[in-house]
Amino acid sequence: MGQMGAAWMNLASLLLGLAAWALPLTGLALRKKARGWVAAGLVVLSGLFCALALYLQICYQNHLVEIGDISAILDTAGPLVLVAGVLLGVTAVLDVAVLGTVCGEAVKEA
Repeated sequence: MGQMGAAWMNLASLLLGLAAWALPLTGLALRKKARGWVAAGLVVLSGLFCALALYLQICYQNHLVEIGDISAILDTAGPLVLVAGVLLGVTAVLDVAVLGTVCGEAVKEA
């Protein structure tokens, strides 16, 4: 698989997970400017990046199965489940916070 092997999947997954959190945080920080379609776009992209990060982890686990590295699968399965749950949970909370902020602002203006 080349010099970097399959490690790029872990690095890309980490970066996508961080981006999944950074986008709604940006929306919250810029709540006066990030409204309507902008806020919705940030939430959609955040969810997409979260899904891609998790997909890459599934692909990496598949790679470990293909090369027969059972010890790596056994060593990483528990932490992977924990980290995936944290990624999903935090992403969902941040995305809901952005939507709640945008909806709250829209109600105040009406």
